[in-house]
Amino acid sequence: KVGINSAINSLRFLAAPAISAGRGGPPAPAPAPDPRPPLVDCDGSLRADEAGAGAVGPFSLTVAPGEKIGIYGLAGGGKTALLRLLSGTQAPETGEVYCGGVDCAGVQTASLTCWVRLVPRAGGDAVAEALREHPAILLADHVADRATAQAVLDAPGTAVLASARRDLLAGCGRIFRLEGGVLREEGRGHG
Repeated sequence: KVGINSAINSLRFLAAPAISAGRGGPPAPAPAPDPRPPLVDCDGSLRADEAGAGAVGPFSLTVAPGEKIGIYGLAGGGKTALLRLLSGTQAPETGEVYCGGVDCAGVQTASLTCWVRLVPRAGGDAVAEALREHPAILLADHVADRATAQAVLDAPGTAVLASARRDLLAGCGRIFRLEGGVLREEGRGHG
């Protein structure tokens, strides 16, 4: 198990913006692949409740630093449970979840909330408050309006947005559909 200071230092490193060339100088070379490990890397399955409603998996999801990911699906399909898993507040039924290369099973949940912020009902005020805290990862659940989605997409950093409406996720770099417990990448948004 990893100490909390090591986990926090890993997340600080991952949350830092990548270095880019300034204006006025020679053109910047093509960007190299980001050397930082994924902010979130999980493989496994989970069950939202004892009856099996909202079960997800098996699945695999990797979220790179700075990436904006959208997940949509019907109510009760497991979007909230998946975000709780990514936030470290819910353990997977099978598999593992890593934040910044650190196994979340070895880190206390309260320590992760400094760097991974779950906004359970992502309205404007709740999102604005979360963004003022500058989390490494913002997990916005129940995104229901365009203004909230745009505020999350315009903010620096990494974000995962969950919504019942695919159209609100068009600005995301990758979009996933969660249906019948299966998480399937549908393609890219225009973000």
